[in-house]
Amino acid sequence: QPVEVYLLVTEDTVEERLVATFAAKKDWAVAALDVDAGVSEGELRSGMEELKRRLEQLLGKKPAAPIDTSQQQAVESEARQIAARRDKIIAKPLVETAKTQVHNTSEGWHKEVERTGLEAGADQIGIALFDQKWVYDTKKVPRFKYAIMIVVEQQYERMSHPPEQIAGAEALTQYCRALVAARGITNWIRKKGWDAVPFASPEPATFTMIPPAIAAGLGELGKHGSMINRNFGASFRLSAVLTDLPMALDKPDVFGADDFCQSCRVCENVCPPQALAPEKQLVRGVVRWSVDFDKCQPFFNEHLGCSICTTLCPWSQPGVGQKL
Repeated sequence: QPVEVYLLVTEDTVEERLVATFAAKKDWAVAALDVDAGVSEGELRSGMEELKRRLEQLLGKKPAAPIDTSQQQAVESEARQIAARRDKIIAKPLVETAKTQVHNTSEGWHKEVERTGLEAGADQIGIALFDQKWVYDTKKVPRFKYAIMIVVEQQYERMSHPPEQIAGAEALTQYCRALVAARGITNWIRKKGWDAVPFASPEPATFTMIPPAIAAGLGELGKHGSMINRNFGASFRLSAVLTDLPMALDKPDVFGADDFCQSCRVCENVCPPQALAPEKQLVRGVVRWSVDFDKCQPFFNEHLGCSICTTLCPWSQPGVGQKL
């Protein structure tokens, strides 16, 4: 009878790589169990992409799943509702400053402002002297002495899908809450006879809020260019109130975030446009963490937002920051 002989070539195939994987695992097992094994390293490769490519050649590519637009429509509806609520809040005028001033100690004012802010929806309040160098070159703000900085925490679950629309809706929600808190504090101060002005989104930014927030003891500057709060990480939004109400000041809060960023590369690695540097940069005479906005801004604009770096920051993950 005739005999047919087939030669099975396995060079550089999924099967050969699978055998190599098992061999590597064996090497590692031997190294773990025998300190004299002499195995210092091993190589592990995944054949999943190659297997997927070959299956697609045989079976054709998997048809795209039908797009479910229900969530997108729900998020868009939520965003419209938030915008409408925000516009309604802004349309309501602030109270006039009372003609008679109420007096208190600086410590007393600090406690009262903090209590008022928390009741108005803030999650944390800090107070610092306001420095005019924080004002953008093309902007002007009244020369108030004090800055009341307001922090509102974002819901991590909703922010854990950046840059998708649900994360954008959550940012809008918290910006709105920060706006309410700022206006609530402002009205309370004005009723005491002291002038005050709120600063919050969606009004165009007139000064950078991270430096006064850090000065007010609300966190440290992180590698991603945002502030890291010891409780909320980088998952928060800010608003502010400028006033001459004489309050006691908060001290900067140094808790190790800056040191942690020196050795952490999470935000640096996940940044799609690679806008974050591994080392601090010299910026206006100061060596600090800095973002390359020439890389960051185009991606941000293309996706109508981002927050990838701040959301994936280890400090932002619930229950993690307090243990770092």
